[in-house]
Amino acid sequence: YNNRAYQFIVEGSSISPTSGFFVLTDASNNTSGGSVIHRSFSPQSVRYVKLTITGASGYTGNWSSIREFEIICSGTTQSLSNRTRFDELTNVSVYPNPFTKHLTIELPKNNTEITKIQIIDVHGREVFSKPIVNSSNNINFATNLPRGIYFLRLLSPTNKVIKVKKIISDSY
Repeated sequence: YNNRAYQFIVEGSSISPTSGFFVLTDASNNTSGGSVIHRSFSPQSVRYVKLTITGASGYTGNWSSIREFEIICSGTTQSLSNRTRFDELTNVSVYPNPFTKHLTIELPKNNTEITKIQIIDVHGREVFSKPIVNSSNNINFATNLPRGIYFLRLLSPTNKVIKVKKIISDSY
């Protein structure tokens, strides 16, 4: 609208339309307007895409107008064998959930893709992080997180989010 320099974040998720999102491109400091605003980002495999407008440079109101939002894809499609491997990889068990002080994460056998776990609070802040040894299938750890809802993120060696699970601390 009026060639405004919209500020925005584009996020993607392979998990669901409501969770597991990670940033594809961050234009929250954008100062360039126009009828088209282009942003590029590294190739990612996602099913769901979300656009969040955070403001507009030089405009302080709370109204925005987007006529069209387009993601132009390039590259190759994922093969069935890769999809099967992804399904195996994302078959992760977390227990007990809710937990009080101890949490166990059961990874697929011969895991090499998941190399780090993070626990994120509802405000998006990392509250726990732990590297994973490739030969580990069961990760047991103690935590003293306050009672609340958290998100367990499983990351690749390049810090790409592979899986997100909601976990609940029932600690007192």
